[in-house]
Amino acid sequence: MTHYIRELAEVTREDGGTVGGKAARLGEAAAAGLPVPAGFVVAGAAYRDFLGHHGIGGDDPRRLGELIRAAEVPEAIARGITDAYRKLGAPRVAVRSSATVEDLADASFAGQYDTFLGVEGEEDVVAAVRACWASLWTARATDYRLRRQPGEAAEAVMGVLVMPMVDARWAGVLFTADPVTGRRDRITVDAVEGLGEALVSGRATGVTHVVDRADGRLLSEHPSLPAAELDQLVRLAERVEALFGGPQDIEWACAGGRCWLLQARPMTGLPDAREDDAREDGPAASAPRKPPSRRELRKARVALAQAEHYPVPHYPMDCSVFLRPVVETCLGVLRRAGVDAGEPGRVLVGVEDAAVRLVPPGVRPTPRVVLGLPLLAPKALALTGSSSAEWTEECRRTLMPLVERIDGEELADLTDRDLTDRLAQVRGVLGQLVAPRFGALPRGMIADASLSLWLRAAFGAEEGGRLHADLLSGVPTLIGEADRELAGLAARIHREPELREIYERCPAEEIDARLSEGPAGRALLTDLRRHLARLGYRMTSTPSLGSPTLRDSPQILHGLLLSLSRAAEAEPSAVPGGADRMAAARTVVTSARGPRGRLFGRLALRRLPAARAHAAFREDSHFYLVTGLGVLRLLLLERGRRLVERGSLDRPEDVFLLELPETDGEPEPTRALAADRKRRRAAVLRDYNPVPPDLLAALAAAGGAGINGIAASRGTATGPVRVISGPAEFHRMTEGDVLVCPYTNPGWTPLFRLARAVVTDTGGLGSHAAVVAREYGIPAVMGTVGATRALRDGQYVRVDGTAGTVGVVGG
Repeated sequence: MTHYIRELAEVTREDGGTVGGKAARLGEAAAAGLPVPAGFVVAGAAYRDFLGHHGIGGDDPRRLGELIRAAEVPEAIARGITDAYRKLGAPRVAVRSSATVEDLADASFAGQYDTFLGVEGEEDVVAAVRACWASLWTARATDYRLRRQPGEAAEAVMGVLVMPMVDARWAGVLFTADPVTGRRDRITVDAVEGLGEALVSGRATGVTHVVDRADGRLLSEHPSLPAAELDQLVRLAERVEALFGGPQDIEWACAGGRCWLLQARPMTGLPDAREDDAREDGPAASAPRKPPSRRELRKARVALAQAEHYPVPHYPMDCSVFLRPVVETCLGVLRRAGVDAGEPGRVLVGVEDAAVRLVPPGVRPTPRVVLGLPLLAPKALALTGSSSAEWTEECRRTLMPLVERIDGEELADLTDRDLTDRLAQVRGVLGQLVAPRFGALPRGMIADASLSLWLRAAFGAEEGGRLHADLLSGVPTLIGEADRELAGLAARIHREPELREIYERCPAEEIDARLSEGPAGRALLTDLRRHLARLGYRMTSTPSLGSPTLRDSPQILHGLLLSLSRAAEAEPSAVPGGADRMAAARTVVTSARGPRGRLFGRLALRRLPAARAHAAFREDSHFYLVTGLGVLRLLLLERGRRLVERGSLDRPEDVFLLELPETDGEPEPTRALAADRKRRRAAVLRDYNPVPPDLLAALAAAGGAGINGIAASRGTATGPVRVISGPAEFHRMTEGDVLVCPYTNPGWTPLFRLARAVVTDTGGLGSHAAVVAREYGIPAVMGTVGATRALRDGQYVRVDGTAGTVGVVGG
């Protein structure tokens, strides 16, 4: 055979780097005498030479897959495959991917790459091998590699395993430990009649057989496998585990009374055995989890902080309209500076072609950095030289008049061309504002860091931290202004019986109609609409074109007003105690004693105005940019409405499932594309976790999971839990509740008026929830990972925002 082709019997586990993990382990099993069907492996060298022959490369996963599928397999490689296939007798075969990053101890890659069953004929076998190569670069496989093996993601190589089909009477999967409880004294066998692919892919539900390893007893009811086959599988399981060491995940098939091994890989995600099980299995049954490294913890906490901003993946339209241009610009700047941060496809990772996840780029300086940085230094200095006041003035001069103009137009009367022009205008203005906004931040960040440093030097870490939070409380912002306006409207509802009755008795979707029936209600509606025209573009979820704003979600707005109106003191005011706490903290700093206290106190007070201006600019600039996104959402919904009329979409909101150029497609294909992406996105969201499982494990091992987290706003408070999963549940919040939620953003801030404390699954010290909690002077614990699952409504908990702990005390 050529150097491209290896007989399976010749392969050992040491060959994993050349033939892939799946083939290497099966070859080892065959050499040990285990029942493995004969076959051959197309080695990774064939994949590399195929790419080199056609000059295929780059970092865009979707593009790589397309190029591989479109290219011809070189004659030398194709001939090696067909010769090996004929040597097998040209039977029906299974063609299975075997990547070099697959079947690893900490990442199984189960189901990430493609397998083709029942392939027959030389041309079809060659085509199936090429399709396996292409599957290395599907969106789901690329996303999985970046999550689980980020360092090796770009170095992956695909081998391909070709084996005769087993004409299975029974097939399925087998675990040599209980995958749910972690018990090592159980073997679990899932079986279906016929091919096991339906079971592995989730299309069929098998019958589970649980066997006691000590005496071979069948512990489950209603077995389907014949006893002889089950006995063979138990013995096979024990031999495979003995060969490779540790619990194994095994695919198998039985035909003609004989059971065959089709795949074996380490079990991943296996829980530790319970204490009572460990006594049965012995002390070595479950090794303690290795403490995470400082680097792992840093990565995990960065992921938690990012998850607060992006708790759900973006839509394809987000990528097309603003994410991709921004990422391409940033990566281009880094590249000109001599820093390699990869391609946009490595940062904007598609998940099942229907969702886009942001992955922070790995940066790697190159030799060009010596020349690149000096050349970019003048531009960088010019960028960071812009002040927050200049940026805000530019925003008021360019963006806000455009927003007001579009607000005053009847979008349905615009021509398609005018609508396209409006989209381009808003995108252009936002594009001109994004880079200077980030350039204006460093000055304020330095001022804030200096303020914190001098306060800690003067008063110590704990007292300095408290003073830092208090000195930044009560900063006037647009978000604060919006919250005060809403509080004023809620106070009116609280005072006027007619309005209070409507809000208490009517479903949120009927409140507008009921308010329009009376003078008090019509006056409230007028003020509500005035408020929304100025401040209503706040998004209620992640900054995404697909996220509703308060303007187009009256049910959420009315639910928020209902909760605020129920508060005992529903009067509009500044951040509760904010100005008082700031004044008291300033007095403490001014009257600091001793040379050290007086010196560092004076230095701190010099930085205070700039630090407070930075706090205001950070919130206000976010508000302006999100307002721009809200206007883009409005324009795109109008385009979606027109596409519905033309038969291209089922609902206007489906436009966010498309990229902008795709909205010009023919009706039938466009509608089918949107429907397919809607189904795929729903499937992604069912299991989506913004923090990868390996990072969650690192936090758990460090004691950062469960109901412990990051101390984000000092103080303690005890109260009843109120789990708010999303904006649709705002109306459930009552005064004095402990707000427990997955994340927050500026659309959630009115709830902080009611909360006694705040606990979130994601976020960190600099997250929105932490900043607002400190301003309101309420305890907060961020990044608990699982508080929304561990706690339930009505439980009484003690939140310690100084220690970062949440303890159940009753309920």
